[in-house]
Amino acid sequence: MKVSFVNKVKFHIKKLYRKAKLPGDDSSQKMPSCTCLKASYTLEAAVIFPLVAGFFVFILFFFFRVVQVESQVKAALYYSSRMSALASSANDSSVVSVATAEVLFRSRISDSKHINTYVSGGRYGVSLLGSSMDGDDVALKAKYKVKLPVSFLR
Repeated sequence: MKVSFVNKVKFHIKKLYRKAKLPGDDSSQKMPSCTCLKASYTLEAAVIFPLVAGFFVFILFFFFRVVQVESQVKAALYYSSRMSALASSANDSSVVSVATAEVLFRSRISDSKHINTYVSGGRYGVSLLGSSMDGDDVALKAKYKVKLPVSFLR
């Protein structure tokens, strides 16, 4: 088994060298052909791997920022829905209640730096247009767009 392996290595080494002649030179010397393909792949991987890993870490951190924004919006919606339900029990007007919920929601997210930074339009980029009040139920629907921290096409 070892003999065949050594023979293969010798065969490949003989194949790597070729005779080259320079113009005007009659002497022939052996010159290696391009044998650095494996090293080329290693160098390419050494350059590409950190870039790809950095991209995935960036996406992971951005995902956590989106979760932070979502949790702050949910907390503000929860607070404003409870307070507007409390206000609507005192008044019997659903329009006042939805408007009250909007005001409470805006006041709750006014000091949030994550919403101002990552939502398109800041705190005014969150829309509560689909909200409704039916009897004792308050349904608040928030729509917003989270912008990418890096723009690819301007």
